[in-house]
Amino acid sequence: MNIVIKLIAVKITELWTFYNDTCKISEDEGKHSGKPEVVRRFMEALHMVG
Repeated sequence: MNIVIKLIAVKITELWTFYNDTCKISEDEGKHSGKPEVVRRFMEALHMVG
């Protein structure tokens, strides 16, 4: 049995009242998951978008 856990949002500390969105980024086109704007933001931060 394989178990996969994918985070969709995280709280940096317990004191924060809000969650930050996260995503999964893959080197394979089309295998990203998460909100499109979050995927785009992370890909730009990692210089993966031309």
